[in-house]
Amino acid sequence: GEPEVRADADLAGSADGSGAPAAPYVAAIEGPQARGDSELADRTIAQLMQEHGVPGMSVAVIRDFEIHWAKGYGVADVETGA
Repeated sequence: GEPEVRADADLAGSADGSGAPAAPYVAAIEGPQARGDSELADRTIAQLMQEHGVPGMSVAVIRDFEIHWAKGYGVADVETGA
């Protein structure tokens, strides 16, 4: 069968500044259309960042211990916007 592509985003730390960890989010995207569909990943990640108040994050797709895709989103420093 088709391999499963998983997007794991550990939204560590809360958006409200309390320091309480947020629950990890795991999404599985199955089927042949998933491979190479970075537009789907971009839309999904942007939506998750907005919903959870996350200013920036890095995402990687790993299969057989190799990075097949990686991308950074948003900002690393909220104060400077960098």
